[in-house]
Amino acid sequence: HPDWASAYVRETCIVEDGLVSPKVLGVHIGSNDACNADLERICAKVADARAAIQALDSPCAEVTLQRLCLNVSKAGYLLRCQGDRLTDHALQRFDSGMASGLESALWGPLPDDSWHQATLSVDAGGLGMREAHALALPAFLTSRAVARPQVAEMAAHCEAAGVCAASLC
Repeated sequence: HPDWASAYVRETCIVEDGLVSPKVLGVHIGSNDACNADLERICAKVADARAAIQALDSPCAEVTLQRLCLNVSKAGYLLRCQGDRLTDHALQRFDSGMASGLESALWGPLPDDSWHQATLSVDAGGLGMREAHALALPAFLTSRAVARPQVAEMAAHCEAAGVCAASLC
């Protein structure tokens, strides 16, 4: 619709050209490349934070901060919104960053079985370092299942108000 970007819309919204994937509630919608770029930005921010905590030179503090602050929770919202569209490469990059941060805190490489144990819950003898690639699809599906009733209600309200057909939503 040529008149969608009215003066009001331009004053209250960021209106970009049609070549940029739109961002809704902090997450790009549109191409898979835009979704993966969001995860790449998260990886870069988390890597910067990991580098900063390495300066503490305190393995206990580093492991604690990485376990509680710089884990998959940093990407949780994106996983819930776009978990089905993120590539294995991007998800593995996030997981590799977590593993290298733990290796740095422990001053040495972790064998695969040690990393596997670190990904287990604390109750199971691990560190609770959940991997993004293992959580992406379950997080996405759970989010969709939980949101479905609210979306159906919103669609019914849109139809009742004459905005659009419920089936469109």
